[in-house]
Amino acid sequence: MNAIIHRDYSNPASSLINLYTDRVEFISFGGLMPGITLEDIQLGLSVCRNKRLADLFYQLKLVESYGTGLARIKSAYKGSRLAPQILAAPSSFKVVLPHYQAAVKATSKPVKKAVTPAPSPSPAPKPKARATGNEETVLAFGKEHGEFIRSDIEELLGVSPATATRLLRHMENSGLVLKRGKAKAIRYRISENS
Repeated sequence: MNAIIHRDYSNPASSLINLYTDRVEFISFGGLMPGITLEDIQLGLSVCRNKRLADLFYQLKLVESYGTGLARIKSAYKGSRLAPQILAAPSSFKVVLPHYQAAVKATSKPVKKAVTPAPSPSPAPKPKARATGNEETVLAFGKEHGEFIRSDIEELLGVSPATATRLLRHMENSGLVLKRGKAKAIRYRISENS
């Protein structure tokens, strides 16, 4: 959404999204607004190039609020050894988001497990659910903060209430999180099996 809202539309160059096994890169035309530095952006300063477009996206609930996109990205990687890269040139802006699961797979070592035969034929146990990138982010957040609520996940991932609800419901059904309470008092915590 940031790449669409903040790009310079005076040039017909395309915005690019490059997918790699270990990262995603977003490149949009239009550098920083005059008088704004990369350090300003990193500190949370936001100057909107396309205010009407930003207002429209906000009214459509495609963005949560103004100037929080990069802060949410950084928050999603908090507690991880990975970090997003934010690069600015005179005519372009680039954000590189490392892929959490790819980095974990690259650094993890295989573990040998002893194999014991089953005493009698029985149905195979249900395999443990594997977490996706957003789920990994939620798990890391939950391990750091203990209990959390849906709005914490909305802010962490920069998603709508409906998207956060769907993600948490899926994680609950997969046994990754536990839910307690009802209606507005619902709280979540990470399952001991996660």
